[in-house]
Amino acid sequence: MEPLVSDDALTDDEETGLTGKDKRKRKRRRTLNAKLDERVAGSTGVSSSGWSLADRNVIKASLINIVLIASWYLFSVSISVYNKWMFGEKKKQLNFHFPLFTTCMHMAVQFLLASTVLYLFPHFRPRADGITNPGNHPPLHRDQSQSKPLMSRTFYFTRIGPCGAATGLDIGLGNMSFIWVTLTFF
Repeated sequence: MEPLVSDDALTDDEETGLTGKDKRKRKRRRTLNAKLDERVAGSTGVSSSGWSLADRNVIKASLINIVLIASWYLFSVSISVYNKWMFGEKKKQLNFHFPLFTTCMHMAVQFLLASTVLYLFPHFRPRADGITNPGNHPPLHRDQSQSKPLMSRTFYFTRIGPCGAATGLDIGLGNMSFIWVTLTFF
């Protein structure tokens, strides 16, 4: 006697809840993943020009990463040296006694610039469909849940505000520490 449900029936549209379009997408994704596995694991069918192209892409990506990391270190060290010169107490240093005020002004200017950019370029504003539509393209249909604001005042003051305050204090107290510690210790 045969079982009532065969293995083929489990892939049926009614059983999985997939439409024909979803089923084709799933099949296409499986095919692409199989091709990706072949590219990653390697196969004997790759030509030398294919390997050369892949090597060039890896080298290009590596060089871009190296340049970005080196730039980050350069700017980080530069701003640390500048802050030490500004807040240090030795004769050849500026000896500015208000590091928290400087940090507060820095954060206020950052806020104003970010607000201006978001006002002038509305496509940079976060949207409620940012998770489901990461390309930030307008959705085909809007429902009521997407018309709600992305961040309520409660969300802003309980999640975003404390992170901003902690970041500002971290930078401000770090700048204040330049008065007493050497740059190498920082």
